Amino acid sequence: MALRKDIQTVMETQGARMTYHIANCLRSDFGKVLEGSYNGTLDTSTVRRELERMEKDGLVHRIPSSCSRQICWQKGGKA
Repeated sequence: MALRKDIQTVMETQGARMTYHIANCLRSDFGKVLEGSYNGTLDTSTVRRELERMEKDGLVHRIPSSCSRQICWQKGGKA
């Protein structure tokens, strides 16, 4: 649950971002305002799986990206 809340915190301040960017924020100094401590212990795939669960719950949705293999996420349900 802490990971979900921390992802929401990053998305509130950063806006729409790619999966890898959200993971990098969680692992960086951004962590000073987060509940969890992810320095070196958080894989991008873990963040992607949590974002997919959040998408099912209607908390985030995918938006078009200029990179064909990158997923860009935006806070909120499908528009």
